[in-house]
Amino acid sequence: MTVTDLRLWTVQEYRRMTETGILNPDERVELIDGQIISRSAKNPPHAATNLCAADYLRSLLAGLALIRIQDPIALSL
Repeated sequence: MTVTDLRLWTVQEYRRMTETGILNPDERVELIDGQIISRSAKNPPHAATNLCAADYLRSLLAGLALIRIQDPIALSL
C-alpha cells in the first residue's frame, strides 16, 4: 500500500488562488481544515430553511448577537 501526504492549504494561499485566477471567484468551493471542498448548490427548501432559522435567531438574540447566514468567516488564520 502506498502512503501519500495530503497537502493542506492556508487561508492566505486559498485567497491568493482566487486573486491569481487559479480558482474562479464564481466557483462554489470553500476551505475547510486546509482542504478545498466543493459546495453543493442551494435549492429552495435549503434557502427557505436558512431564512426562517436566521429570522428566528435574530428575534431571539436581538441586541445580543449579529446573525449572518452563509457569509464567509475565518475562524483561524
